[in-house]
Formats: sequence, C-alpha cells, structure tokens
Amino acid sequence: NYDFTRKLSGGLYLRYMENKYDEYWPLLNGQTYSTNLRFSYSFNARLYSILRTGLTRENTINPTYSYWQPSIGIGFGSELPYGFHVYLEPSFYTSKYDEAQWVVKDNNFSQITERDFVQRYALSISNNQFDVWGFVPTFTISYVKRSSNIWQREFQKTTLEFTMQQRF
Repeated sequence: NYDFTRKLSGGLYLRYMENKYDEYWPLLNGQTYSTNLRFSYSFNARLYSILRTGLTRENTINPTYSYWQPSIGIGFGSELPYGFHVYLEPSFYTSKYDEAQWVVKDNNFSQITERDFVQRYALSISNNQFDVWGFVPTFTISYVKRSSNIWQREFQKTTLEFTMQQRF
C-alpha cells in the first residue's frame, strides 16, 4: 500500500498459484496469475470510497477451461452513529474462455466458446461496540447474478455471511 495523499491511498497486488487436481480432473491443472489494483479515498472522517480493478488469467492443460477475467468494483463506506459501520459495493467481472466446448443447445450438441458476466451487490453492516477479543462481528448480504452464453452456467443467488473482522 502507498499513501499518495492524506486522503488517497492505493496498492498493487500480484498473485501466482499452481493448480493441481490430482484425483479429480487433471485437465484443469495449470496456473493462475492475478493482478489487482485498489484505491481508497476518504471524503471525510466518516465517509470513504474504494475502487478495485483486476485481471486474472487461468491457464489449464485443456485450453477449453483457460480464460481471461477482468474485474471492477466500487464501494462506499460510512461510519454511522452508535458505532455502526456500513459498506456497499457493486462489482462486476467477465470471463472470456479460450476455446469452444461441447454443450447442449436447442436439443443439439454444439460447440460454444463460453462468455460469462457476473454482477455482485454486497451490503456489510458492523458495530464497533460489539467487540469480542479485538474482533467485530460483520454481517454481509449479497446478491449475485451470472449471465452466460451457455444457459447451464447461469444462476442467481442471495447469501448472508457472518465474519469476524479485527479492528485497528
């Protein structure tokens, strides 16, 4: 992380993973490369925004499952009275696969190169007054919708998450 000014900070994150699926499906073995940028801007002592962007590359033995995945998200957070904190973040990413795969479409087998678009909307709520050994419980409700040119890959879901976050 780097503080550009008193209100603006940012960071560059790089990740490499070696993926091995020994017993299940070695066609998915390969590497994942990720580059992510994160910028945080404080409007004042109570209101801030976070911009996230990234690019992921998944290489697999079978190029049908290799893809590029650009992503972006922008969130807004605020400290509220009585110790409450809220954060809202819509985020989006698209997956573009390298080669076609066989799928059933219109009651026939055909080859289609998969293209997905995912949108996620998340709202997190916590309260600093509920401190448990330095950790604050956080509830997040999120809605995810995945659209695809392969109908079997499409879905919508709503989730409720409970996490404990350390406050500094």
